[in-house]
Amino acid sequence: MDRPDGAAIQVYRCRKCGDLRSCRPGWHTRCHVCVDGYTDGELLEENSQQCLAMFGRNPLLALQADRNLNLGRGEQITPKAIVQATAYLTVATQLARYERPGWTVIATDVWGLPWRGVRSRSDSHGTWAQHDACGTMAVLRTGSADCPACGPQPGSRTHQARRDEPYLLYQVICQGLTKFGVGTEERVRTHQRAGATVALVLRSSFAEVVLAERALKTAHAGEMLNKRTRKMPPTFGQGTEVLRRGADLNLANALAGAEDITHLF
Repeated sequence: MDRPDGAAIQVYRCRKCGDLRSCRPGWHTRCHVCVDGYTDGELLEENSQQCLAMFGRNPLLALQADRNLNLGRGEQITPKAIVQATAYLTVATQLARYERPGWTVIATDVWGLPWRGVRSRSDSHGTWAQHDACGTMAVLRTGSADCPACGPQPGSRTHQARRDEPYLLYQVICQGLTKFGVGTEERVRTHQRAGATVALVLRSSFAEVVLAERALKTAHAGEMLNKRTRKMPPTFGQGTEVLRRGADLNLANALAGAEDITHLF
């Protein structure tokens, strides 16, 4: 697809595996999944070890990857197979995040593929989908489900109360300081772009996340900086919810049973 509906995007299909990828017009791109002759063998070996380490931390993901390898009985699992399987799962996870009624998700772009098998930066040419009702191609945002051509529709999430929507409780670290807070994926990525490292991101209902944040504020009221410092990135605001790195901060206890989605960042 070349600039559908005038959008500054092209969608490429891999001739080998059929994987789709979005890319800005005029850019050279490679398949998200297929490791090719341009891939350095030593780097491939290194990245396969990183993928295996990730599987060790997430047994369910390891099981999914093992099923995806499609190896014959007794066939050796090569670094190439490991990285390609991980890349495929990474793309599938990214596409699933944007699935919503009334839209057909077409293609996405994930930084780090196929080189590393996993996302290495948050930069992206976007996840693109077609609105089933009118055929419009649009880049999807995590905070909105509305078609730019049709506008908000009856029952749209834009017009609904947020108390039962998925929401995030996060912890990020920068320059010896740790900040916790609540918000959307975009809020977490804003901290990343400012130089912070994501330590933990939990997802639950809006109400549960907000109550958990309040419990953390109460428990750590005496430890918060509540002022700006030279080391603090602009996204940390005025130092509220900001603690020294050594603080005993436990988000999982405050939001028991929440989904850990740190791997998305």
